[in-house]
Amino acid sequence: MSDTEKAPFVSGGPRTRLKVLDRGEGSQLLAADESVRVPQTDVGAGASFGGSISDSNREFAATREPTAFRITFGVAWDTFDKGFTVDDPGTEEEDADLNEAVQIALKALKFKEQFTDALTYERIHGKSLIVIAFNDASSTLDLRKPARHGSMVLQLQVYKKTDIAHTTKETDPMSLRFGKPVLYTLNRGSGGEQITVHHSRVILFSTRLDEFSVLDPVWDDLTCLRNIRWGMAQTMYRYGGGFPVIKVEGADRKQLDAWNSDPSISDFMSRTYFVCSDKVDFTFAGVNGVALDPSKYYDPIFENISVGSGIPGAVLRGAQAGALTGSEVNEREYFKVISSIQSRVEPYVETLIGLLMASGQISYSNTFMDKARDMFRRLLGRDAVPTYNYTLNWVPGFEPTEKTKKDTDLVEEQIREKKLLYMTPDEVREELDLDPLPDKGGVKLKQPGGGLGEGNEDYFVRKLAKKEEEESNEPSSSG
Repeated sequence: MSDTEKAPFVSGGPRTRLKVLDRGEGSQLLAADESVRVPQTDVGAGASFGGSISDSNREFAATREPTAFRITFGVAWDTFDKGFTVDDPGTEEEDADLNEAVQIALKALKFKEQFTDALTYERIHGKSLIVIAFNDASSTLDLRKPARHGSMVLQLQVYKKTDIAHTTKETDPMSLRFGKPVLYTLNRGSGGEQITVHHSRVILFSTRLDEFSVLDPVWDDLTCLRNIRWGMAQTMYRYGGGFPVIKVEGADRKQLDAWNSDPSISDFMSRTYFVCSDKVDFTFAGVNGVALDPSKYYDPIFENISVGSGIPGAVLRGAQAGALTGSEVNEREYFKVISSIQSRVEPYVETLIGLLMASGQISYSNTFMDKARDMFRRLLGRDAVPTYNYTLNWVPGFEPTEKTKKDTDLVEEQIREKKLLYMTPDEVREELDLDPLPDKGGVKLKQPGGGLGEGNEDYFVRKLAKKEEEESNEPSSSG
């Protein structure tokens, strides 16, 4: 039986996607003092302005509120979208062999998809787990034991915070893990099955203090936006086409009540028709141009969400055609936020890479590593896999336009031209990794009128000549 067949899978099994709540049948109309909540299934459901927020509320917002979707799913996608390269800092040039070995091992585990999902759920709920299946476990009971060092990594599976049924924490005050979970009991889908996993088989995703959701600081503003959008939609639906006003000549209260309860006018809209006598005055009245401008209320709330999420408002709205310069600036600021998130998830990436290196799943060879293996083999009498020295280089998400690139090149060219007023051509060429000009043609400063003047040699050239003269005057050792 292969290692893959022996290891118990840690997948969640059959499970539903994020639950989407909707205004159900029989939903009550909002009372005058009630706000539209997130989610809104009836008057009492959901988290209102200033109210407590549940995990189901957060999941609803992330899948139904466009702004909440952007700062959870969207940010997670952008964080891992361009990926990264792995380099050995001990080499002068980029180490393509090491990078290729790491990328092959990560791709086999569907790294990008799993880590993107983990960050998505971490942003929605405040934390998530990546459970690792090693080949040292032959049954689910073995998952309770610490992972054996050097075991092969076979599978990654993401679990949400809401999948955590129970944690057993370390009670020994002398332990470095005192107060932290030692065992996680996790729900595997909707069938009621559970697994208990040792913390050494888990990567805990949590990039913020106290494990709070990124939605919490902007929740009240999300609620306000939802109120505004709901009000705009209802205004258009109820009053945009006008609403019926029926005047019955000479009718008393009892007759008006009878009219009001007549089924023929119970669902009156502008697209229906009504037959009446000359004693009935029937008109449609609407808002008649007196509705409030919602942008004056919408924009300040949107700015608050931008501040709370760290994402420029223009990025939350989406790039606007024709505003290339502004959108480029906003995009650059946005990817500074992404870069900050990447630095916070980097330790989790390095944890996985370290496990793959320890198991030998990342195979890489250079002179230093070969010597290190030989040393371990001689000292320990067995093969060992020492840790590689490497750095993660995230691929920039922001790409300047061709116009910006040309403008930057022009500015740099102008700077180099000005440097020639106080630097020799060879010094400027050295900054560009270019060889000196032949026949010492670049050792003199340029004259203000142009060209290289006699007697105007660079300070370092004169110093070198003086040093050569001093050395020639020193007595030889043989004398």
